[in-house]
Amino acid sequence: MFIRFFIVANTKIEAINIVKPFTDNLRKKQTDFSSIEPYWKIKSMYVVNICIQSTVSDVDFNSFINSIGTGWSYYDNEWVISKSNVDCKIHDSRVYMVTIYSM
Repeated sequence: MFIRFFIVANTKIEAINIVKPFTDNLRKKQTDFSSIEPYWKIKSMYVVNICIQSTVSDVDFNSFINSIGTGWSYYDNEWVISKSNVDCKIHDSRVYMVTIYSM
């Protein structure tokens, strides 16, 4: 599974600290923060890419997405939640968007 967080933050460390609480259950798996980079389109936003190497149970996955917010959309092998979608409610105001890809 590949997860991409778009985080409103001023530094990489701040971005990581915002994402870590959401990934607590998933970090029991083999988790790799593959990259943390400034988002080129929006100032004060970082893209945090995470790769989960092992299988995540349905219970852990549902707990993970529900900890982020409600109103997720699913397209083929991709889950998306975004503040730009009026049907979505993200619990942390510093999280702008999350995409999750099945591998």
